[in-house]
Amino acid sequence: MKKSLFLLCLALINSANIFAAEANERPYVIAVPGLGGGGDDAGYIGSTFLPGQIQEVRVAGRPNPPIPCSDLGQKNCMQFITQAKNKLPSGSKYIFYSSSQGGAATFNDIISNNDPNLVAVVTEAALVSPNSAILHMVQQVPIVNWLTCIPGSRYCLPYGAKILFWTYSPTGQNPINGLDKIQNKEMPFYIMHNEGDTEVPFSNGLALLYALKKNGHKNVYLSTRKSDVTYSNPYYKWHPNTGSQHVSIRGEDDNTRIQAMLNNRPQEELLDEANLMRRGKAAYEELIRDERRTKYGGYFLGASIGIFAYYKVSNWFPSIKPNNLLSNLLPFFSFTNSKKS
Repeated sequence: MKKSLFLLCLALINSANIFAAEANERPYVIAVPGLGGGGDDAGYIGSTFLPGQIQEVRVAGRPNPPIPCSDLGQKNCMQFITQAKNKLPSGSKYIFYSSSQGGAATFNDIISNNDPNLVAVVTEAALVSPNSAILHMVQQVPIVNWLTCIPGSRYCLPYGAKILFWTYSPTGQNPINGLDKIQNKEMPFYIMHNEGDTEVPFSNGLALLYALKKNGHKNVYLSTRKSDVTYSNPYYKWHPNTGSQHVSIRGEDDNTRIQAMLNNRPQEELLDEANLMRRGKAAYEELIRDERRTKYGGYFLGASIGIFAYYKVSNWFPSIKPNNLLSNLLPFFSFTNSKKS
């Protein structure tokens, strides 16, 4: 009898240890919301996964930084991800679930760190080229959309965004430029993007799909959404004033695919993959070209502002006008030459 009780106790202890080990292996979810907190609903994000599939959802960056302090996914936004990761138990596995601007911060973090504890990435409306989103949003505003008709404006407009986003650098760390530096080719990426998104253009989702596939990532899925379709997900809400959904676009079909992805079950074939890859290649090449030309747009804009400022100031101080400045400097050069002779 004593021996039976002893063996039963050993079995219970062993079962408890196995359960604890399995619980510790379950990943955390770090939710990285967009500007203004879009995508920070832990209940919505948690409903993606099966019971017992994750530890818990932790939201990075709540409350969000005020708009002037936001840099569209660059250094200021990345620090919230670092803080969230530092609060996890040492060695914990985790999943990124990002939305909009949070997608830029997420991919910048992945590119910078290539953390082996990251096991999967789920993203809605990932912002991989903030410069393209700035141009896209200007096109939606009737008062200023005429600016996009000016030749070369697409390379200068991102600098105008610094009026709102003081710390944003149009030529700084934007994910589109570094996607080829992500090392873990086996890690799954689940991308959701609305084709009618009025904030982050659909080209960002296409380019992300193409760049990851092109660089050898084997488990990448792009789930597209249409603006004229309503989904049964209780968290699904239309974007105010536009009728076009930006974030919170996940449907039940996405839940099924994401759960299968985390259980290492084979992903279903990507619908119309050849067409999406063709469009993705065009989108990726255009975004890369625009990123490069934006640097020269900055030079042009800076020179134009400098010349305009010079002529304005020269009206107040006539002595620095070109003709007067030359006549004022000539005696100096004459004196220098006569002294040498």
